[in-house]
Amino acid sequence: MFRENFSYQYAPVLSLSPAEMSAIEELPEKDKDLILPIIPLKGWVGSQSLDNSVPRIEKSIGNKRKWIADLDEDFLQGKKDLNGLYPREVFNQVERLLDSSEGYDNWFNFIKEEAMATPVVQLADMTQLELQLKKLNSLDRGLAFRFNPIHIQQSAHLKVAQKLSEMGLSDVFLIFDYEQVSSKYVHFFLNMGEELNKVNKLIPSSKFSITCSSFPLSFAGYDNGENPITERLIFNKVRNKFSELNLVYSDRGSARAEKIGGGGGVPAPRIDYPLLNDWRFIRHNIDKKALSTKEDRASAYSIIAKKMMSSDYWEEDLRLWGTQIIELTAKGEKLGINNPARSTAVRINIHLHKQLHYDNPLSEIDTDEDWVD
Repeated sequence: MFRENFSYQYAPVLSLSPAEMSAIEELPEKDKDLILPIIPLKGWVGSQSLDNSVPRIEKSIGNKRKWIADLDEDFLQGKKDLNGLYPREVFNQVERLLDSSEGYDNWFNFIKEEAMATPVVQLADMTQLELQLKKLNSLDRGLAFRFNPIHIQQSAHLKVAQKLSEMGLSDVFLIFDYEQVSSKYVHFFLNMGEELNKVNKLIPSSKFSITCSSFPLSFAGYDNGENPITERLIFNKVRNKFSELNLVYSDRGSARAEKIGGGGGVPAPRIDYPLLNDWRFIRHNIDKKALSTKEDRASAYSIIAKKMMSSDYWEEDLRLWGTQIIELTAKGEKLGINNPARSTAVRINIHLHKQLHYDNPLSEIDTDEDWVD
């Protein structure tokens, strides 16, 4: 999987959410062939069970394309009622998959039925690591590891690498997930690269990714501007300094790594336009009372779209689903952007394409495919 004939150029971590699944679903098919999505499993929207989760992923990328399957532990946080019960069976199902008994046997039995999924090795219970590795390796699909900041601080990546070396396992992909970051993290790129290098010395020729998100947590008080894509800057610096590493670019697809708490009402209409190294945005920063109806908000999005299309960074030749939705929005069409989720899907769709083709001039990329909303 991760050794011979590895053609993937981008491995974004994508949430199993309507916006993110729509964004990748609407990419050109040739783009999907080059993307290896990392998707933490959870319940699909309001589903009662996990039965709808994998089918939604397959609807987005196709049922013949590979993907990396993880488990979304955050899905369970704060979901139990005062009696200690979950509101839906799907939460119990995810909890059972996270059970470490017998080398995460529930996770193994679940993943072996999903032929296109490469499993992420669960690390919450390191006492079960060797047995879990033996079971998941028997599937012969490669092994993925996703280290969060706590794992990295506790050197879990080195313990895993040592165990892999002892067991002679080399078909692996190691993802170092720094979650939500700011521009100050760029200064630590040497430390990040050195941690990867330590693992590479133990298990040479492994595939690596550094993933994170610097997408802003808030746009309050701003009506337009730009934000740097820090995750891309970190990757470029690590790639240039540590050329011996076999790196695959990864990020959160321009979604936040941290969830935004509720209670703030519907955010002001905003459209984001991803470029290679930064995100541009235009926000309708006016009194919310003036946007009390759906028609008012649709009109606001239309005004924003027109401003965006007249900006100097707008690319008329970029024929993507996301850019076409912005064009429809500018015309006031019903299929345009009329809510934050639709706007998010548009941004992620454009961002995924841009980062996939980061090293290729726009003029060399053919995106002219028919799309159906």
